[in-house]
Amino acid sequence: TKFKREEKEDDMIQPMLAETAKEPFDSPSHLYEVKYDGARCIAYVEEGQVKLLARSGADHTTTFPELQDIYKQLNATELVLDGELVVEDSEGKHNFRALQSRIHRMNPLAVRVAAQSFPATYLIFDLLRVNGVDLTASGQRVPLEARKTLLARLLDPSDRCRMVEHVEGGGIAFFQECVGQGMEGVMAKERQ
Repeated sequence: TKFKREEKEDDMIQPMLAETAKEPFDSPSHLYEVKYDGARCIAYVEEGQVKLLARSGADHTTTFPELQDIYKQLNATELVLDGELVVEDSEGKHNFRALQSRIHRMNPLAVRVAAQSFPATYLIFDLLRVNGVDLTASGQRVPLEARKTLLARLLDPSDRCRMVEHVEGGGIAFFQECVGQGMEGVMAKERQ
């Protein structure tokens, strides 16, 4: 699957949309990441506050209270991150049903219980904005690899928030390895 960014007129950032490739491929102009079984989410982090918005625009901020402290792991005043919300079991496998049940909880007590029973993790794919600078704007776009390098310097990873690893080249072999381990597939992203 490949990503392309959808432009939007207002200030809210839309996650990249995936397109299905006919088959896995090798390309020196692409990075490859595991395709996670979760929910896409843009995180707006500013001055000690975190806002989580789904691709649909739904606000998941209060639904995932365990992610409200991720700003402490990020060494910048303001960031916009593109990532995936997942719920992992004790073996590190993703439990999409548990995540779905979390997304639809509204009662504050049910939300707190679910956060303790099935805590979410925010897996970051991309750094879109830092300290007011849009790294993906036309005309000043910073290449994906450079954004990932900057993100790695700004993030102190933990169980609740970490960066998605990628591989360079070898897309076919990486896809086969991922599928062989029971994963959904692979995302191919242009380095530029």
